[in-house]
Amino acid sequence: MKKLAWVVFGLAGVALAQSDIPTDISEWFRDTAALAAVVAGVVALIRKHIWKTLDGLYVAALSLVVGVALAYFGHRLGYVGGDWLAFGVMAGLGASGATAWLKGVVGGGGGSAPPAGDTRTDAGRARLR
Repeated sequence: MKKLAWVVFGLAGVALAQSDIPTDISEWFRDTAALAAVVAGVVALIRKHIWKTLDGLYVAALSLVVGVALAYFGHRLGYVGGDWLAFGVMAGLGASGATAWLKGVVGGGGGSAPPAGDTRTDAGRARLR
């Protein structure tokens, strides 16, 4: 499954690299998936450069806050209609959920459980005791 995910994301990256990526800010607000991608990027930047210890449920809360803030920004600019709050909440939820799913698929989940694999080293250590 991991290899398939890497192939799909690699092909998507090649397709994006060969197409003209829109730099028009109005494209952020064409649907919730587009805004969710922007929210995921903003949250990743915040976690990397500003709030380095942020983890767990607080990341999802930050995604919601950023999604609502960007949706309000889009509403003030005239790109999002009167349902900007629902639009922002859905984008924030989409960003946090999609990021969690992607980490689970490619193995970057950062869980505390040891990876399943070869247990011969444990058996070798047990003989030393």
